[in-house]
Amino acid sequence: MFSIFLLGFCVVANAQQYIDLKSLKASNQPNTILATGNGSIYLSATSDLTTILDTIIFTSNGMTKSATDLLNTRLFQNSDLIQPWIVQGPVTVSTSASADQISSLTGSIFLTTAKQATDTNFLVYDLKTEQTISTNAPQSTIVILNSQYAAVPYVSSTISEWKQSMNQQVFLYRGVPDDNAEVANSAIFANPFNTSDLSVQMTSVETFSLSLPIYYMRIYGGVSFKISRKYTNIGGNQFSNSLTTGFYMKSQTAGNVDLSLRPLTAQTSNMLGVNYIGNVPASGSVTVGVTLANGVSVQNQFSTAATQSMGWETNVGSPFTIKSTGAVGSEFYIQYYVRSGQSTTQSPATDSPYKGTTPRPVVTTTSSAGALQVTLSMICSYFGYRLMQ
Repeated sequence: MFSIFLLGFCVVANAQQYIDLKSLKASNQPNTILATGNGSIYLSATSDLTTILDTIIFTSNGMTKSATDLLNTRLFQNSDLIQPWIVQGPVTVSTSASADQISSLTGSIFLTTAKQATDTNFLVYDLKTEQTISTNAPQSTIVILNSQYAAVPYVSSTISEWKQSMNQQVFLYRGVPDDNAEVANSAIFANPFNTSDLSVQMTSVETFSLSLPIYYMRIYGGVSFKISRKYTNIGGNQFSNSLTTGFYMKSQTAGNVDLSLRPLTAQTSNMLGVNYIGNVPASGSVTVGVTLANGVSVQNQFSTAATQSMGWETNVGSPFTIKSTGAVGSEFYIQYYVRSGQSTTQSPATDSPYKGTTPRPVVTTTSSAGALQVTLSMICSYFGYRLMQ
């Protein structure tokens, strides 16, 4: 279903993997998921039966854990932040479940690299509850896992109440993070974001939804946002500010899109624009458009696949529309924005590369069930203890 992002089951030496549980061999046949080296194992399987998860056993260096053990391990109460199981290869998985039982599973295993396993700024959440995630770390990576298949669109999450200061940077990517720098302009959402000749940062970010089983953020200086396991339809919404940025994703399982939004248009010199990434086939297209203050309709069409953002910009107007044709079974992402029309000499930025760890950052997680504040130095101490086990 999400084949452009999921990694097939394979044996990898010291490389990150994202493995569907349904790809495991059943009936007590061994599955080697890490041949050599170290890594951390995380599990997301919130829609799967405990009776089947109990039969899935992970073995590393003489230690064993069931899938249920991994699923229920949280670093803190009332938080979806997962406590990693740091392992040393070879790591094998076996299950007494039948092939039919295994094929019914919708969960996944996320196995990190050795570097990620020792990085105390590398945090993984298995999304279950509504909560606020905050960090002021100099740099960090936050991974979101979502295995919710009880409602359509599947694996959906909503991000709202975004707070980010002008000296902080956030880049959001689909798929699985590795140890390398990302390809320039491959973030599906960024703040700051690039236009054709500018790098622009917003203090206002509209509520948006994603339908992905795994995605991650590279964060520099910090950010705060609320995240919940649901889908929010933004169709018909009025922008919350005259200068703002937002995001829209069409998933593979969604039909063609006909979406209308209402920017604030009091300042007609402001510029409305989009950055587009998608895999719409050549026979299909995505059209964005706006009706200007003089009543003229202006449109732009994206009709080629793009793994790096393609941009378009015009004067602000209302309504702002996103429409697709021939896009069933494909996926695309649009970051939209309204920026000041004033000229600037600031040059475009490139996506910031992931550079490793920094000491003693502070991370705050606030759950809807109650507030919880912890310093990441406490997490560092805990991870250090785990490494010695």
